[in-house]
Amino acid sequence: MNHLIRILIFGICTFFTHFLFAQQDKKSKWSFQIKTGGVLATHKFEDLLVAVQPVYDPYLNMTYFTSASMLRRHKYRLGFDFGGYVEYIPNRAKYFSIISGLSYRQRGFVAGPLAFLGVSGQSISDKSFANNRLDYLSLDVGLKLKMTKVVYWVVGVRYDYLIYKDVHPSFGFYMDYFKGTEYSPFFIQGFNFNIFKKYTTALEFEVNPGIQKLNFNESTFIYIPQNSKNYLTNFAMSLNLVVGLKK
Repeated sequence: MNHLIRILIFGICTFFTHFLFAQQDKKSKWSFQIKTGGVLATHKFEDLLVAVQPVYDPYLNMTYFTSASMLRRHKYRLGFDFGGYVEYIPNRAKYFSIISGLSYRQRGFVAGPLAFLGVSGQSISDKSFANNRLDYLSLDVGLKLKMTKVVYWVVGVRYDYLIYKDVHPSFGFYMDYFKGTEYSPFFIQGFNFNIFKKYTTALEFEVNPGIQKLNFNESTFIYIPQNSKNYLTNFAMSLNLVVGLKK
């Protein structure tokens, strides 16, 4: 994933530098856009074991080995996004343009709370589902490829910064070691349906996959199993309405 992100950043910066300095003149165009829509997001946990610690019970004179692990059960959470974008269309660039913008995104996941393992190795868990909300400020940089007058593609890199979280108390331990920042790729297929002279309108379908590693400090724990992945997979899909003002 990191290798893919480096390639995307290099490609976007190369195109941006070429267009901005080699082809910039009075015929270059700018388009200012507002984008809003719905977001389906989830965090997928697969055998994610955060830590194992011995806990001594003086009454039973027994040591329990407890761990915080994530249940496989998870569902998508519905949120929304809203942002402002700038598209730069250089002179003589018929098929390419550069898009960048800042947006607010509601993401998160719906899943069962943490399962705690006891001495017997059997999990004790709450069977209910918790709606966990994570709000981000996102910075996007993308390269747009125009296939036809109607269809276009965008590929780029997104930087997410966590600004707010509202999670079930059972996830408090996990969230203490959750990275609130991430670089991830995004892919968009858009459809233009312009019906105004001064404005552009489009409908976009976007996918945004990513992989995060828990930001835990190994010295905090007495023992961390070697088979613990400590990774989680993020995935989001969004459907957005785009309204742009030609400049």
